[in-house]
Amino acid sequence: MGTEHEYGIYLPESKRKGSDECAYQIVECARTRFRSSRRDTGYELTLEMIARDYGLSLWRVERLYKRFGDLNEVLRYVGGSGSMMANGARFYVDLGHPEYSTPECASAADLLVAERVGELIVDSARQLVEKSHQVRIDIHKDNSDRKGASFAAHENYLVSPELFFDLVPSREPLLHEKLSLRASAWTNFLATRHIWAGSGKAGSDLGDHGIGFQLSQRAEFIRCVRSHSTTRHRGIINTRDNSYADDRRFKRLHVIIGDANMCEVAIFLKVGVSALFLKMLEDGFLNHADTLLYDLIQDPPNVVRLVSYDLSFSNKFVCQSGRRITALEIQEEALRVLERYCETHYSPDQVESRVLKYFRDTLFNLKTDPKALYGWLDHITKKMEIERHLKKTGKTDRDASALYLDFLYHNIDQSRGLYWKLYEVGNIHRLAREEDIKKAVHEPPVNTRAWIRGKIIKKFSGVFGNWNKLNIPSGDGFIDTIIMNNPAVGGKKECEMLLKQCKTSLELVNRWKRMEQEHE
Repeated sequence: MGTEHEYGIYLPESKRKGSDECAYQIVECARTRFRSSRRDTGYELTLEMIARDYGLSLWRVERLYKRFGDLNEVLRYVGGSGSMMANGARFYVDLGHPEYSTPECASAADLLVAERVGELIVDSARQLVEKSHQVRIDIHKDNSDRKGASFAAHENYLVSPELFFDLVPSREPLLHEKLSLRASAWTNFLATRHIWAGSGKAGSDLGDHGIGFQLSQRAEFIRCVRSHSTTRHRGIINTRDNSYADDRRFKRLHVIIGDANMCEVAIFLKVGVSALFLKMLEDGFLNHADTLLYDLIQDPPNVVRLVSYDLSFSNKFVCQSGRRITALEIQEEALRVLERYCETHYSPDQVESRVLKYFRDTLFNLKTDPKALYGWLDHITKKMEIERHLKKTGKTDRDASALYLDFLYHNIDQSRGLYWKLYEVGNIHRLAREEDIKKAVHEPPVNTRAWIRGKIIKKFSGVFGNWNKLNIPSGDGFIDTIIMNNPAVGGKKECEMLLKQCKTSLELVNRWKRMEQEHE
C-alpha cells in the first residue's frame, strides 16, 4: 500500500498566489539534498500516451501542448519529471503541485511513518528554496484551495486481478451500470468513511449553502460512482489500471476519494481499515456473511456530500432495498464484519489488531462523545480549535478567520502550522516514533521492493526509471535494466547479501532475474 499527496503551494508575499516554477524548484532541491535517481523524459512521446498514462482527458493534454509547445514540458507539468528517491519514494511536480508518493509499504504502521517522512522532505526543500530565493513559501498538506479546485490525496492498494475487475469491470462504466455485491460493499464503505477519515473544511466549495463547517475537503468534488479521471469527473471508485507490476498477478487499486490527513490516528485508520476491508473482500468472506453492506445506498455521490455536511452523524440514507441507515451505522457494520472475519477466517498481525482496536474505539466515541476524539481525528480537532477561536473573539463561523485557521491547520512548517502547534504541546495523539521517521528519510521500508530499488539508486550512479523498472548505466555505453514485477519481492532479508555480492549492474540483473523466477 502507499499514498500520494499533492501539496498546496502559496506565496503570501507575492502577487502570484501559487507558482509552478516554485514547485519545480522545491522538487529539484529535494533531488539535490536527498539521493535520487536521474530524471528520465527522453523517450518518444505522444499526446495520447500522456493522456493515458496520467489519467487526463486528451483535450486537456492538447490544451497543455498549446500552452507549452513541447511534449517534454507537458510531461514535466503532469508529473513525468520526477525522480525515484533512495528511501523508496517518488517526488515530482503534478499539475503545478509538488507531489510526494510514499514507497510501497507492507503495513499501516510503515505507511504512517512514510507519509510523515514525505512532509519532512517537502518542508526541508521548501526551506532551501525560501533561503536561496529570499521568498516566503507556505505549503499545505490539504486538498482544496477553497475556491473550487481540489488536488490529490490518493491511496493505492495491491489487490488481485480477480477483485480488481469485480470492483472495476470497465475503464469507463455505463451510466446505469449495475455494481457487483463486493463493489456495493466497497462503495458503501468509501462513501461514508469520512465520518472518521475526513480532514474537515470551513465553508463550502459549491457556494454557501448554509455550510459553516463540514467533515471532508474532498466530498464536494465526487461526481459519480466510477470514473477513470482524477481531475474532473471524479468517482468514488477510480478505474485507473496501471499496476506498475506483473499485470497478470497484481493490480493497483487507486483510491481518490480520501482527504489529506494530519492526525496520525486518522492516517493509520484510513489506510489500515481500508486495506483490511479489501483483504476481507478478496478472501470472499462477505460471500458467506449476512450483511447490510451489500445493500447499496441510493445515489452514492450525493450521499458522500450529505455525509460531509452532517456533523451529528444522524442523517438516514435510503438503500436500494428501502432500508434507511446512517453513515455511522454503515461503518459500525464494517467493523462488525471485519471483527467476525478476523475471528473466524483470518489471523490479523499485531498492526492489524491495533487497527481494529482504534477503529472500535473511534466509532464508539463518535457515537457517544465525539469530542473525546480531539487529537485523534482531524475534522474534530480542527472544528474544536475553530470554535474555541470564534468563542474567544465573538465571531461567527462565517468569519474569514475560520477559513484562515483551516488553512493554517494544514501548514507543514512546524514553526507556523496550527496542527504542529497542537502537536508540540501534546494535544495530538502520536503513533509514529520520531526515531523511525528520521531513519526512513534516508532508508526504504525493509520488506517490499522499495528496499532494493532505493539501495540500487544509492549504489550505482546515473540510475533512472520508475516503480518497477530501473535502468543502470554500465559505464561502457550500455544500459542494464532490472525489472521488479513483484512488489513483495526485494526486501532487505532476501536481497542484502545479493546486493553486496554483485559488483556490476549486469551481474545484479542476471541474479535478480533468477530470484524473481523463484517467486513466481
